[in-house]
Amino acid sequence: MDQPSLYDDDSVTWAEQQASTLRELARRPDPANIVDRENVAGEIESAGRSQIDAAERQLLQTLVHVPKTARLQAEASRRTSDDRRVAGLPGRMPFTPGELVAETFTMDWALERLAATLNRPPDQH
Repeated sequence: MDQPSLYDDDSVTWAEQQASTLRELARRPDPANIVDRENVAGEIESAGRSQIDAAERQLLQTLVHVPKTARLQAEASRRTSDDRRVAGLPGRMPFTPGELVAETFTMDWALERLAATLNRPPDQH
């Protein structure tokens, strides 16, 4: 077999086609044939479904573990970066989001607010 068959490329589709073909053959009366084509077709179909079920289980495992892994990495990063926090920063953000995007926002005002929060003299911009 030099050329790949459907079995090699898509075994689920192959199983469905083979099961369908066997069922068609089973409908033909042939007393010389003792193969239980209907049950053989069912078994082949079942094998195809088993592969789909296995793929679904693997995908589910991936979907369960990706968020867990991301959470663990975030926790590790937070623990590491907590050690590198700059001393003296305020515990809370001294500006509201609205203040940061306001048309009246100036760097000098922001530095004064930050300095007041930190109890330091403001730097001039």
